[in-house]
Amino acid sequence: MIYFQTSIPRLTLHQSFFQDFMKKASPCFSLGYIESAGIFSGAFILRPEKPIPSTSTDLGFCFGHSVLEMGICPVFHFVFHFYDHGTFNGLVHLRSSLARRILQTMIKKQDYFFVSINPNRTITAFRSTHEGEDLVSLKTNFNCYKASPCPFEHYKNAVRIFSKNLGPRGRFLRWVCRDNADYLDFKAPRQEIIFEKLSC
Repeated sequence: MIYFQTSIPRLTLHQSFFQDFMKKASPCFSLGYIESAGIFSGAFILRPEKPIPSTSTDLGFCFGHSVLEMGICPVFHFVFHFYDHGTFNGLVHLRSSLARRILQTMIKKQDYFFVSINPNRTITAFRSTHEGEDLVSLKTNFNCYKASPCPFEHYKNAVRIFSKNLGPRGRFLRWVCRDNADYLDFKAPRQEIIFEKLSC
């Protein structure tokens, strides 16, 4: 999936989520809600160790996902590839009610954001193309595995195995801020995020 530059709206995140997320050590990522023009959408939010250069983000990026079945544990694998820069990988288990809610929102609305917060606090945001086929495989896998969540100990083992065998071409991102249901409260105070560009 490729994204292209367009106009920049005002974006906000749940304030407590944003504050907690910024306290985590990078590289990491999370799932959260983002608000734009009064509409809430699901978002993948990434904090890399090094800034992703504008020469790379100007080219867009590719997003994909798969399901890894390690033993009895189905784990969702998300991958974000930035041209001429690198590939980031994250694993999510559906035992997290927060993850289930946000992924379900993405699938239902066929709309989601990707936000990269660089170490220098510059922020780049991308938005989905609103095309139904974008989330077909995610919807299929979500419906198939949502009733068989992964026990946390199995998830930890999957992370250990996956990160150990990832190889030098990809970066593994720790999944953080994943279990606080308060982050789903639309009425909570929100934090406006200031970014250098938004692509769509």
